[in-house]
Amino acid sequence: MIKNTRALSSGKFIGAILLLIFSLQLNISRAETSPEAVFNLLKFSEQEKHDVLTGKLISRTSKERSDKELAVTLAFHINTDSKLLRNNFIKGVSIDKPDDIVSYHFINAESDFPILQLTPKELKELEEYLKADLGSNLNLSTAEIKAFNNLAKTKVAEQLQSVLKARYQAYRQDGTAGIAAYHRGDNEQYLLGEYFNKNTQAILPALSTLFPEFYKIIKDYPKHKPAGLQESFILLKMTIQGRLAFAMEHRLGMQENGTEIMISRYFYVSHTLNGQQSTSMLLKNGDGSIAVINMRASSDAVAGFASRAKHFIGRQLLEDSLTAFYQSVQKKYAR
Repeated sequence: MIKNTRALSSGKFIGAILLLIFSLQLNISRAETSPEAVFNLLKFSEQEKHDVLTGKLISRTSKERSDKELAVTLAFHINTDSKLLRNNFIKGVSIDKPDDIVSYHFINAESDFPILQLTPKELKELEEYLKADLGSNLNLSTAEIKAFNNLAKTKVAEQLQSVLKARYQAYRQDGTAGIAAYHRGDNEQYLLGEYFNKNTQAILPALSTLFPEFYKIIKDYPKHKPAGLQESFILLKMTIQGRLAFAMEHRLGMQENGTEIMISRYFYVSHTLNGQQSTSMLLKNGDGSIAVINMRASSDAVAGFASRAKHFIGRQLLEDSLTAFYQSVQKKYAR
């Protein structure tokens, strides 16, 4: 049975991945990485360092590498037990109770792929897949579009489930190389796997100096999966801009050099967003922790005409969501 997500995530869809401050702890005896080391690596100013260490929220716009990308780094201090945060990440306990995520199900390799539970209204919404074409705003490959074009209405949900299952299996087997391209028309394709790889090559190498083992996991997954690595897969049913949507998320977490490090990767989203990835660190700081989170999302919606204005609005919305998230965390876990 698909569970209700009023216990799954926090904030709006983009803000939801910020729950990645919750992770699993593995006992690895190595020197602890200090907040100062990470601050310096990310080029925080002295004022920003001071603000974070004295309890203020820092939200920074990170360098965006294309007109389709939105990128933000968030940092704040939190006084709570990291074990509690990790357990909440595993259980999917929410900070607040969003309405945009309708339901979720953890996907297990040992059991059958979750069966989509759809209301009559949602089944009606799925009819847009029958009209998908090579210029569609649905995130589908050429082969997936053709398969939907030849279907009867009664078979749409079954076919969508087959698409989700196939994409999950391909990603689990081959990682980012297994992500089928989205067809955009006029012989254009969006390569989400390539986007994630560039993310790793351009952004994460800086962290490889502090967390080499975790960097290797992200770079070579699933070929490199050391003992102690924790991971989970989640199928989500949600609404994005008022439309029914489906997404699949991959969570990875481990402890290295005394720091909880985690990745959340949305390796499939049915529309609006192409995908997103968040790298999060929970660094020990006295009796509490410093959370540092870098989130990058790709969307065709912020590209093209008036891209600069769209990015400005997108960042403002994201910053508002991050602020609400920060306030929720501090309220729930203050001690």
